[in-house]
Amino acid sequence: MSVRLRRSSLQGFLSLALLCVMLLASCGPATPPPPEAETQQPQELIKQRAEARWNHLIARDVAATYAYETPAYRATVSLDQHLARFGSAMRWYGITVDQVTVAPTGDRADVLITLQFESEAPLAVQPVHGIRSLTEHWILTQGNWWLVADTDTSE
Repeated sequence: MSVRLRRSSLQGFLSLALLCVMLLASCGPATPPPPEAETQQPQELIKQRAEARWNHLIARDVAATYAYETPAYRATVSLDQHLARFGSAMRWYGITVDQVTVAPTGDRADVLITLQFESEAPLAVQPVHGIRSLTEHWILTQGNWWLVADTDTSE
């Protein structure tokens, strides 16, 4: 009886050990964060991405802004559809990121931006120059910060 008890105890122990190994293996290797994420706060990363995106708009490189849209947006809106959102009557020539506010959950942020622009008004003899503040919404998904497209307005 003692041999049976030892054998069943050993089998139980081995089964438990095997289960633990399988569970640990299913977790996969831990992926370290990108090096810049270790040294920068989320606010700084978001600010850099927002500025980079607007610098592409200022340079009239609208196609490059597509890479800043969420993966879900890019999965449902083609590059051609994205380009069609932007008209030629508006030109941006200055940007300031005034504030980045990250939500307590750490996965959303509001970015307050001040833009300097020039617009071709239909009846104006010369372009209209102005300054406008706007708030962009960014989300953290798939390890990066992405602009949430506001399809109700044309930037």
